[in-house]
Amino acid sequence: MQLFNTLKQDLEPRLNRYKTIGFFTSGGFDSSMLLYACCLWKQQDFLENQFVALTVPRYDDSVLHTTRILSYIMEKFSLEIPLIHVGNPDLHHSRQVESGCVEAYEKNLADFFLLGCTAVPQELPKQLVRNRSSWDRLYQPWFDFTKDHTVKLMLELEGHELISLTHTCTESKTIRCGECWQCRERAWAFAKVGIEDYGTM
Repeated sequence: MQLFNTLKQDLEPRLNRYKTIGFFTSGGFDSSMLLYACCLWKQQDFLENQFVALTVPRYDDSVLHTTRILSYIMEKFSLEIPLIHVGNPDLHHSRQVESGCVEAYEKNLADFFLLGCTAVPQELPKQLVRNRSSWDRLYQPWFDFTKDHTVKLMLELEGHELISLTHTCTESKTIRCGECWQCRERAWAFAKVGIEDYGTM
């Protein structure tokens, strides 16, 4: 449980300080894995924090995918996690999450916010820029790790269901195009870890 324990050690001071934690969720693998890990932690250690899921209703059916993942996580860990829509889906997809963060932050929808974005792999073309937040109540625990880190954590926590439940593609609502940057990043991460990605979304 090395990766799980490292995550807990990193987040513990923040969860001790703030009661309500907002998770920015897209229906994708990284944000789902972060929520999954924290819900497992909450169940195991009886954390008193309240969790809230926040998602931008994007054209890729992010609300539908997030709702499916939330239903699975809530049932598995016997939790209730409300889902709140935030942000402007009409913006370019590179700015949609930022708009959601701004709205959630300004409306104080939670005491503290977590964003599960990962570092851009050097092996992939630099078509995507991910920025570290300077906000004092928004934290990105995996900003310095590439996506293979979250795949390894999934294996460690036996969260294999997330492979088929999560949606990665930004070009299709239901399938994986295999060509967009996000699809290629996911394929790269699973190949690097050396396991089959049997998901289709």
